Amino acid sequence: MLQRKIHIRSWGIGLSDGQAKLLRRVLGEGRELILYPDVPSSACGEEKAPAPYVVWISAACCRDLSRLPESLSSCGEPAEIVMLLDAGYSLEDFDRACDYGIKEVLRLPRDTGRVPEIMLRAVESRAARQASARLTRELLFERDALLRKNASLGFLADFLAAVGRSLNADELLKSAFDNLGKLLPLRSMHAALAVPDTGGEKILSLRIGLEENSPDFALCGDLLLDQARAVLGGDCRRGDIRALSLCGRETPDRVPESTAPLCLPLVSDDKCFGCLMLLTDPELVLNRDQASALDFAIRHLALSLKNAEQFSAMRMHAEYDSLTGIHNRRHFEELLNDEMQRLSRHGRPLSLLMADVDHFKRVNDTWGHRTGDAVLREIAFLLADGIRTTDFCARYGGEEFVILLPYTSTSEAAALAERIRRRIAAHVFTAEGGEPLHLTVSFGVSGIGPEEDPSKERLLHDADTALYSAKEQGRNRTIRARTVFRTTARKAG
Repeated sequence: MLQRKIHIRSWGIGLSDGQAKLLRRVLGEGRELILYPDVPSSACGEEKAPAPYVVWISAACCRDLSRLPESLSSCGEPAEIVMLLDAGYSLEDFDRACDYGIKEVLRLPRDTGRVPEIMLRAVESRAARQASARLTRELLFERDALLRKNASLGFLADFLAAVGRSLNADELLKSAFDNLGKLLPLRSMHAALAVPDTGGEKILSLRIGLEENSPDFALCGDLLLDQARAVLGGDCRRGDIRALSLCGRETPDRVPESTAPLCLPLVSDDKCFGCLMLLTDPELVLNRDQASALDFAIRHLALSLKNAEQFSAMRMHAEYDSLTGIHNRRHFEELLNDEMQRLSRHGRPLSLLMADVDHFKRVNDTWGHRTGDAVLREIAFLLADGIRTTDFCARYGGEEFVILLPYTSTSEAAALAERIRRRIAAHVFTAEGGEPLHLTVSFGVSGIGPEEDPSKERLLHDADTALYSAKEQGRNRTIRARTVFRTTARKAG
């Protein structure tokens, strides 16, 4: 049986010969670049000519984006749009990109190294969307089939509606408990879920449907672990264990002795990834309709839990930096746009800290990149640990970080930067081999007051200018943007 060839196709709009040539060389063999408007009509809607994964558009030809939605809508798969800046680019190009929702802007050939990363992300994103859509189609098909087969299982409608409201695993389990109680004399419910991406080792996250101070909390945890080992097979190790607050029903402090565990496997794509343990009456006997409804409900719950896991992984990939674990630049820019709109409505101050690790290149050159990566992770933790829950910390690029501070004046922001700077300077990092390592960080501070026009470009530019001034003045210091401008003005005068 012949396998269908997967095409990795991208479109180019308004690209110069040099840009097209450079992209084709970087994309490599097997990744096709079609220059618009030479895109064939068969590129949309036909299996032999799939939709593009990425659309590369020059800044000079960005107006052609007005024609893209109609062309791309019939493809059934959204493409990632990337703007390629020309040599004479301006801030208006960035504004236009934001207006069209473009989140990636490259300057060639300087940013050539990001092209494979963008292609890989586009391919992974489409695969995740297709997998999620396939799961959804399966859920809808099974739901409709069973509801037509047996109208007496009216509880299924409530169950499916409740479980379909969330993509959070704990909320899904709470909804399942509330609705399964309408079908069974349910005393309590507990769940064991395999922790993903742990290699061959099976680690289970246990959710116990009792209060943590309940006398039988530990007992139910041990019973659940034994049941999960029997279902999953092999040597399963306990990971985290926590109480699952079951809303809408009162759970007993003690589990009655006259209670029988009903252990149901959670299966998706023919793989068991956990189990649900229901504590019910030992004399419970389900009729055919109840057994069929329970089986369908658990399979639906399993698919929803797997979907929630994939959604969580997709969100983590889209919003968080894989090295440091804090937010990435793309998510920062999205939030900055939201804060600018909020600033326009409410007129509250907004401040920005831009931080850069001093002499970071020496760390990589002296102790290697493993130590450098460890240092970046520790600095990210120290930055994020020193701010409020309403603040936002992100890795801006390389060894540079940003902290967005809503409802914060520049003087308050500068004081916060100083506290974090001193904390990092006093912190002892560990180099490869256990050698102690001391590092410092420079901060640039900018802000927008209630009476000023909200401009994210000026906010970023001012913070970057202040950071550059901190570097020039000897590093390991905090500089406010206003101070930089007043000093420059005095020198000019």
